[in-house]
Amino acid sequence: MSRRFIFVISLLVMLVFVLTWAASAQVALPIMRASTVSSPAVGGVFASITHTTQADFRRGTVMDGVQVSNDNGGEIRLSNLAGASGNWTTQISIPVAAGAFDAVAYDGYVFAVAAGDQTYSAPIVSPGTLGNWQTLTVLPKSLSRARSAVYNGYVFVVGGYGSTSVYSARINEGGTLGQWNTLNDIPYALWNHAVVAYNGFLYALGGAYGFSVAECNDAVYVAPINADGTIGSWTVAGHLPRTCVWTAAFANAGHLTVLLSSGWSIPYEYTAPLDPTGAVGSWTDTSHLLPRAEFGWTSYGGSLFVAGGHNGVCPTSETITYQAFLSATTGAMSGWSNYNPIPAPRQWPGMAAYESYLFVAGGGDCSQGYATAWSAPIYFATTVVDAGSYWHRFDLGSDRRVRSLNWIGQANGGSIEVSYRFATNGNPTFSAWSAPSSGGPMTINQTARYLEYQVRMTSDRLASPVVSEIWLNVDPLATFLPAILR
Repeated sequence: MSRRFIFVISLLVMLVFVLTWAASAQVALPIMRASTVSSPAVGGVFASITHTTQADFRRGTVMDGVQVSNDNGGEIRLSNLAGASGNWTTQISIPVAAGAFDAVAYDGYVFAVAAGDQTYSAPIVSPGTLGNWQTLTVLPKSLSRARSAVYNGYVFVVGGYGSTSVYSARINEGGTLGQWNTLNDIPYALWNHAVVAYNGFLYALGGAYGFSVAECNDAVYVAPINADGTIGSWTVAGHLPRTCVWTAAFANAGHLTVLLSSGWSIPYEYTAPLDPTGAVGSWTDTSHLLPRAEFGWTSYGGSLFVAGGHNGVCPTSETITYQAFLSATTGAMSGWSNYNPIPAPRQWPGMAAYESYLFVAGGGDCSQGYATAWSAPIYFATTVVDAGSYWHRFDLGSDRRVRSLNWIGQANGGSIEVSYRFATNGNPTFSAWSAPSSGGPMTINQTARYLEYQVRMTSDRLASPVVSEIWLNVDPLATFLPAILR
């Protein structure tokens, strides 16, 4: 058999495989193009798989003061520092009233999570405006005061009164959910707790097993998030500096910030560094006491926002809206500022932020739950946040030989660093993060189905770094084919 014949057959096999894979892959690949990087693969080219549009970047995990912009067709950049919130406007109500919703926002949708066994989503049809809510896949069990988080295309639901259950579901295009996966239980049935997804880890912390301070949880539990939306085993990452009945938590700039309260009392505030392994470091008392508890909370643009809450005298709930700046180096908070109140008193409302707007959904007033939803614009300073991180991943549909990772960006007086980790089809546990690089391409040369990357940006506070394109160079043929055909 001649070499020329083998070469022709190889090209035909490559073409058939690429077309079949592109049609059957479960992920949308925005761009498939020939790379300018030379390759020993058949035909002398790699296939490039690219994130470059606003729609591409929206499906990443946006945290730490990073925002997705439509400039030049799609970019990730640092946000200007978020400050005051504007007037609240009434949105379409959720289909069911609930006294304790949780809420998250992702890829142009707001999700109201775990109202019993129900979860809903509504599209953001224009800035700050919600469309009709749709009913999503029913949870395997009814939950009360469960908490949720979003990470790289999956929503996670943890605990609830009397429940140790943990679930995840893939977020599909169109704001629907796939089937709920039952994951590893948390060690104790927690409620009034907080859940945070950050840097590849899922944290569940604080809250209580029952109704008294004696039944409080001071442990911070952590589990690694796998590439397929499952999690590893829960371990104790650290302990809170005091016990509490009620906990709120945020992750920012490599730090975990917590608000701890023994019920309706004024919450204490602490921050601690997060180790790359998921462990929690020593706590620092930030000493900026917020005069309410049991509020909705979220973060955006380097700031924390809370709305509603309880003043300790049922059935009176609160309409307050507070904001505090976060340090991009220590995670510590500034003092709280009081802004436009929500239209009606609410305790335990769900709260989320998305592309310069706050959203509040549901909640109660000690006597009943509500289905109301509101939104308010966030106003920004001219100052750019100091630093921020962004996570996204490529799902190649099957194991492929990944050659390199590259990007196009401008530091604009700051810095851009990229790191990656990978997992295979047969083993969804991610590798350790690579060392960060300030310039591509980053040589990988690993077999993988999943590749997750982190973009870490810093600014001079005058202008933001910008990343407009990130791409993988991969062999165009599956790795299970004989070497002569690759």
